[in-house]
Amino acid sequence: MKWKAHTRTAEKILEVFGALYFDKYEKDLINGIISPDNEDEKNHYNGREQTALDYLLRARKKRLEYDTGGCFFQMGVGFHYIQDMWTGLGPDYEEHRIYLDLINRCDILDIHESLERYYPVRRKRVIDQFRTLEKTLSKPLESEKEMKKLVLMRRPYESSAFLDLNLSFRVCFRIAEMILKTMYNIGLQESLDLLQQEYVEKIKQREIEEIRAIESLETKIAELSMEDSAVGKINKWNMENKLEAAQKSYEARKHLEPITREYDSRVTELCKPQENWYNIDKPVLEIDKVLSPGIAPKEMATIEKEKVHLAPESKVVD
Repeated sequence: MKWKAHTRTAEKILEVFGALYFDKYEKDLINGIISPDNEDEKNHYNGREQTALDYLLRARKKRLEYDTGGCFFQMGVGFHYIQDMWTGLGPDYEEHRIYLDLINRCDILDIHESLERYYPVRRKRVIDQFRTLEKTLSKPLESEKEMKKLVLMRRPYESSAFLDLNLSFRVCFRIAEMILKTMYNIGLQESLDLLQQEYVEKIKQREIEEIRAIESLETKIAELSMEDSAVGKINKWNMENKLEAAQKSYEARKHLEPITREYDSRVTELCKPQENWYNIDKPVLEIDKVLSPGIAPKEMATIEKEKVHLAPESKVVD
């Protein structure tokens, strides 16, 4: 496409996103959208899907780095390749320049208006492909995967200058929505917070279990101390060895390691599909904070034990 068509697309997108105060980045977007004609001598009309994707991913990266001007420039470059690939007559056709002039004279319709009535072909197989494309473009993208799929989507079997301009605008619009969306995934952050709470409780419960196990060993040793038999002394010696090993393990917090490993694994599982597209605050499972500093672990176990045996309050009847 010619610069006029490219820049009109940029201006239309900024017009729609104006409420988000992105209009001040118009220069960055337009500089990006015209830059390939100055810097890339290769054909822009065929096989440049990966080039477009690379620039769009860089745009999102800039967005996550709070470099909004850089984001708009990289996004504009990606838009240039997308628009050229959606142009029906490439530079290998004699009518190429005439076709580009025709595109320049076409209007860009509102994003929500159906384009089907402007489609020139009514054969079922052909119109079904167009309807699938229009359905895809009728709603916002939900993931990076959907964005990649859209960039790789084929142009309709038969089209027109008017449809080339409008379909390419809609592709760019939906991609802009995806790239400029919030930098944090609220649902993901909520899931991470709930996961942290779940594992805080697991750590507290495991800590109490370990303390009770150590106390149980101490009780058994005290009981065996009352015996004067050889078997009793051997059993006491075995118990003391177990207690020493248990205390060392407790001091090193070995009993909590399976829980922290499982927590880290589940955090990674939740974040991995999203980490390239969002800034993520990963909640840290801080053992020292979880185990209530100021309350000794054994005291905490005693408190929990008392809760179990606490009798319900009796009702006073006048």
